[in-house]
Amino acid sequence: SRMVRVKAANEKVTANVLKDHVVIVGFGLNGQNVASAALDSGIRCAVIDPDIERAHKAQLIGLHTLVGDATNIHMLEKAHVERARVVVIAIADAVQTKQIVAAVRTLSRTAHIIVRTRHVHELQANFEAGANEVIPEEFETSIEIFHRVLRKYLIPEAKIQDLVAGIRND
Repeated sequence: SRMVRVKAANEKVTANVLKDHVVIVGFGLNGQNVASAALDSGIRCAVIDPDIERAHKAQLIGLHTLVGDATNIHMLEKAHVERARVVVIAIADAVQTKQIVAAVRTLSRTAHIIVRTRHVHELQANFEAGANEVIPEEFETSIEIFHRVLRKYLIPEAKIQDLVAGIRND
């Protein structure tokens, strides 16, 4: 039928566009920040989010958007994870996060997987599932507080950045 042909043609167009792109799982605040930085840098993006309104937000700024659950491997295939350079997973659910990391790994050995977690104790399990970088929220927040404290003491910004980089490397 004609509909099937149109759908197949659209899939092909998507496949050509999505190469060396970033796949963002979860279009909350973290996902949105990553997406706008990527867009500013001319990096192509695909977004997966089960929430219709958030997905719509992603679509409005011109991102290739999929509405659905990224623990479903077909969703990841539709986002062409196998050809992505980076996959950012920024969702609230710790169990789903690990499932998605593992699923991404089955599709790609090379994708650089960055995970945003709520807690430091989730680091290990995500690394074991195949993540390259895990950034715990509580850690980031503490750096932010530290940053603001130093600013109040009129420490120069460059010096603060050095200190923050030192903490991150620890």
